[in-house]
Amino acid sequence: MLGTTVPPRAGTAFGAPLGLWGGIGAAGATVGLIAGGLLTRYAGWEYIFFLNVPIGVAALLLAPRLVPESRLAGVRRRFDPLGAVTMTGAPLLLLVYAISKAPQAGWGSARTVTLLAVSAALLVAFLAVDASGRGIRPAAVRPSAGR
Repeated sequence: MLGTTVPPRAGTAFGAPLGLWGGIGAAGATVGLIAGGLLTRYAGWEYIFFLNVPIGVAALLLAPRLVPESRLAGVRRRFDPLGAVTMTGAPLLLLVYAISKAPQAGWGSARTVTLLAVSAALLVAFLAVDASGRGIRPAAVRPSAGR
């Protein structure tokens, strides 16, 4: 989002917004640790879940006003269910499940090896789907963009 909000141009200081973003992230992490510690110590650990609700509501309300539209003009977007299933759903889910259950089942067990193999096969399927060009990629990340 930062690259589309403040696009890099010749002769401009793109490092300033990037530095500001990094500084805000570091400050947020610091304040989050301190506030989380105080909240859990004096109110109880359950209250940390209520802290995200007002932040999420504020982000939902402010984002349409503060973040400019970044869609590519003239590009029709479509949902890619094959890409979603072959990457985000199945291979990552199977990989995490296989790694978390491997200590009990054994790293060399048929179950663990099968889950890891199916996860790898689905990852290869995702790469094939992505290479076929079915997904929409901005010009900056297309392989031919730099030529």
